[in-house]
Amino acid sequence: MGHPAHKSPILSSVRPDLLAPGSLVLVCLAIYANSLHNPLLRDDKTAVVNDPRAKDPSRWKDIFTQSYWHGLNDDPIYRPLTTLSFLLSHVMTGDRPWGYRIVNVILHAAVCVAVYLLGVRLLRDRLAAWIAAMLFAVHAVHTEAVTAIVGRADMGVTLLLVIMLWLLLGRTTPDDCRGWRWAGVLLLAVLALFVKETAFVVFPLVVGQQIWQERIERLRSKRAARRRGNPLKRWGLVASVGAACVGALALRYGLFGRLSRPGKFIPVMDNVLGGAEPIERVLTAIGLLGKYLGLLAWPHPLCCDYSHAQIPVARAVTDPPVLVGLAWLAGIGVAIWMIKRWASAEGGGVAVWCLGFLVITYSIISNAVLVIGTIFGERLIYAPSVAWCLGFGALAVGLGRRTGRWGRLGIASVCAAILVTNAILTVRRNTDWRDRLTLWTHDVRISPESNRCWSCLSKAYHAEGRLDEALEHMDRALAIYDGYWDDHRVRGELLAGKGRFEQAASAYYRSCELARGRLRIRPAVRLGQCYMKLDKPEMAAQAYQVALKYDPNHLLALNNLAYVLATSGPPVRDLNAAAEHIQHALELAPNGLTLLDTAVDVYVARGERDRAIRTIQHALTVGNRRHPLYKQLRKRLKKLTATAPATTSTTRP
Repeated sequence: MGHPAHKSPILSSVRPDLLAPGSLVLVCLAIYANSLHNPLLRDDKTAVVNDPRAKDPSRWKDIFTQSYWHGLNDDPIYRPLTTLSFLLSHVMTGDRPWGYRIVNVILHAAVCVAVYLLGVRLLRDRLAAWIAAMLFAVHAVHTEAVTAIVGRADMGVTLLLVIMLWLLLGRTTPDDCRGWRWAGVLLLAVLALFVKETAFVVFPLVVGQQIWQERIERLRSKRAARRRGNPLKRWGLVASVGAACVGALALRYGLFGRLSRPGKFIPVMDNVLGGAEPIERVLTAIGLLGKYLGLLAWPHPLCCDYSHAQIPVARAVTDPPVLVGLAWLAGIGVAIWMIKRWASAEGGGVAVWCLGFLVITYSIISNAVLVIGTIFGERLIYAPSVAWCLGFGALAVGLGRRTGRWGRLGIASVCAAILVTNAILTVRRNTDWRDRLTLWTHDVRISPESNRCWSCLSKAYHAEGRLDEALEHMDRALAIYDGYWDDHRVRGELLAGKGRFEQAASAYYRSCELARGRLRIRPAVRLGQCYMKLDKPEMAAQAYQVALKYDPNHLLALNNLAYVLATSGPPVRDLNAAAEHIQHALELAPNGLTLLDTAVDVYVARGERDRAIRTIQHALTVGNRRHPLYKQLRKRLKKLTATAPATTSTTRP
């Protein structure tokens, strides 16, 4: 029977040592050292670089009252602790990429140590726990979660959930819910719910853990099978965690008016399952599970994007991806049956625990239960991979104990080869993230049917000034899917850069049609600029008015609309409206040289020569001498003061 129940946890009497956690931390630092100076790419630009809340400590309250994606408050994604961690990183190290990345690496190392501690209690074997944690540390599929700063959300949730389960496994009986343990589990659950929405699996995890531990207790003690214990002690903690989940849902509803985005409002290029039938989502989820497990078994090649149309919707059970997923599930089922038949009862219990953890944590990212913002992502498998690694460690040590000396040597060699191979793949994958062009050049070969891969590669070439290649790749992206507004906007910029303004105007117009709400501002302003180049002032004015409809304080739209209204002929010319718009712009930015130059045009057109002179003098006083408009303003001042007739500038914004 072993130790009495009141002295020993249900499963573990094995204590961890300090050498194993230290080795895990060192390995994490070593394999991710070459990623520390990589720039911030992809979603890091949106959530970290371009989010003012992640840089301005005075806006910390906005972190807890607004959506995770800044400016999209209709999207009920709520991750305040994640955004707060971005702010703390910026406060400590500024905009330096390594300052953000070192936090991610340390967080990954902390998760590895937590997996080791969990493994010691679950597997009751320090070697098995160390092998599991080391595989988790070096596994190449975790590269995206660690390298991408936004992956901090996935790592944070995983860390909190693993520590919570470690606390639960330390109970002497399922009735053991002491005050400090109860408070610790509840606190970890609440924190996880504020890190990322995938933490809502905390409730089924706690329920499953309670049922599983009761089953294990019955196996270890016949007396436990005949007594029910105190229901309050057994299920009070479960009820508390459930109440925390309900409270988190109520908070989200109070802030955003809904709990999630309906599938039909999720862009097709992000997740094609938004408009799929429930049975199609379930079949696709089975196929995606097979793909995830395949990457856990052999994490090569890797890609940071699998969006439309790289992964098709599964329509029937006979679809190849579904068959692969079913084969994986059948294989796992057979393996568990064999373990329960040939190994100890507790060994079978460990296998069931790993399968339960995998299924529960996968369910929320599978799109079968709830459609999420992406159909597939390597960083999403970060939490479910804990079960894979624990199962690997238990299997390796279990097989080693049932073989002879040479068998153990062979198993050790295989384990070492797997760990070293994953470490090499991780270090190699880190180099793909060294710049945007390298990343997308690599990933477009892995996901050749992904609209976003081709689109992002086009933007990378655009940033390098290689317009021909950028336009070619954007056309390839639009051939896959032409319903995304920003792709048309970028195509418009590329065409305008090549002087093809008619085609650029068509692209911007299409972008405005596809965009919704404030997203129309940027293509509308670009469309107005194209019409100005094409000498179509009336259409330019209409485009700027569209932008101002969604943002009345948009400086460029105010400036350009004022210029068009002041310098065009009838019926567009409206000097009073031009003066009103430029005055509004100057109230927002009184020292902007471009605005002041346009104000001069307006005042000259209105015959207010003295006011125009005063405006130029103010501009020369506050302006930067290196600004391109500075010399032009000096020339205009000489011209206005030397001649009585007022003339307008021919320079367009």
